[in-house]
Amino acid sequence: MILGNDRPAVVEHIRQLVSDNELNAKAELDDPVLTPEQKDALVQGFLARQGTRAQELDARLARYIIKYYTKLVNHRTQIVGLDKIEAIEGGAIITSNHFNQLDNTVVKKMIAEKDGRDVYTVIQEANLAMDGFFGFLMNNGDNIPISDNYDYMRHDFVDLLRQVVEQKDYILIYPEQEMWFNYRKPRPCKRGAYYYASKLGVPVISCFTEVQDLDTMDDDHFKNVQYTLHILDPIFPDPALSDRANSIAMAKKDYEQRCAAYEKIYNRPMTAAFSYRDIAGYVKED
Repeated sequence: MILGNDRPAVVEHIRQLVSDNELNAKAELDDPVLTPEQKDALVQGFLARQGTRAQELDARLARYIIKYYTKLVNHRTQIVGLDKIEAIEGGAIITSNHFNQLDNTVVKKMIAEKDGRDVYTVIQEANLAMDGFFGFLMNNGDNIPISDNYDYMRHDFVDLLRQVVEQKDYILIYPEQEMWFNYRKPRPCKRGAYYYASKLGVPVISCFTEVQDLDTMDDDHFKNVQYTLHILDPIFPDPALSDRANSIAMAKKDYEQRCAAYEKIYNRPMTAAFSYRDIAGYVKED
């Protein structure tokens, strides 16, 4: 399922970002650009709605819709490695590669097979400004906005994360930061997910989603794809280390095992160079 405009142009932007070694930069070309004041207003509006009757009703509808799309998008999806996390009884942070607007449904399918608990996704606050159907899901679909506002990140954001793990639910944080459409390779992990895992004293469930081409076409440029989510070794914070030290060590380990998974799954070395075969489903020669 392809969402967004002019995917070939996005692929060319990804190619340029790889050339510039900007592996955590924004690849999408039509995301909204907001002022700091607009971003703060979105977050404050989100916080003000939490716990209200209207928000609870909207959240119930959003969960129903997301469950439907989780089944629709992932009718072929396979989950590998559930045995690695069977001892984790909720209250964890999940990390995964970020390659599609709906790839959080792959993680939700994994947790549905594990224990059926809720998965909350950390999103950029600008997503709250989306209109229509997807705006409704962003504002009500078990999402937690991240922000450049230091006070919010230090207090409200941490409180929201803590509430989730105390419920023994899960938090999905994309350490690659930005979505790169259908990009197969793992990208370097930013430290945030691991810092909060250390701060909250919870493990990281490390995942890497394999994206393989099917024979049928989705549109004029891309084949349909199918997913296999590979659960890698869970990563635990060391109580003897500071949150900062833990975040550095855990991010390094997560990226290393993602790279190893990539090489094993795709049977090719992890290199810095761009190739069009790095974009799943793209019908274009190097």
